Amino acid sequence: EPLAELSAAAIALRPGGYCLIEVPDPESPFGRLLGRFWVAWFQPQHQHFVPLHNLTQALEKVGFTILKQERGRAHIPADLSVALLSWISVIAPPSDQPWHAPQGWGGKLWRYLTLGTLGPLLPVAFLADQVVWFFAKRGWEWPSNTYRVLAQKQG
Repeated sequence: EPLAELSAAAIALRPGGYCLIEVPDPESPFGRLLGRFWVAWFQPQHQHFVPLHNLTQALEKVGFTILKQERGRAHIPADLSVALLSWISVIAPPSDQPWHAPQGWGGKLWRYLTLGTLGPLLPVAFLADQVVWFFAKRGWEWPSNTYRVLAQKQG
């Protein structure tokens, strides 16, 4: 219950206290583009994806004043490389995971061929993530996958 958690933070903080929240941005272009391969789809860590506007409204509702919002500088540079790794694991699953059926030599061969073919793209994806991060940390908000909000409890 995100609103209950924000209310608990408002109760726990003294007037004038600060609350800093940094979460994946569900309005992120990479989130929409990459879908289930988006880096933020870790489970069970991320139970809710709250748009920035909804979070700021909820914070104000429980007694906070919004001091600052950031998108670009909050970016975590991993969208493309994690998406590629996730995609590779779907089309050629690792053989050492207990929830997958044991693989015979054909499955292992498929995994090695897939890694050999797509693996060279990993440094390219990593480099692309770093290029996006270069612009994001300079305040370019467009591709940011994360946002942060600094709020202060009203006195």
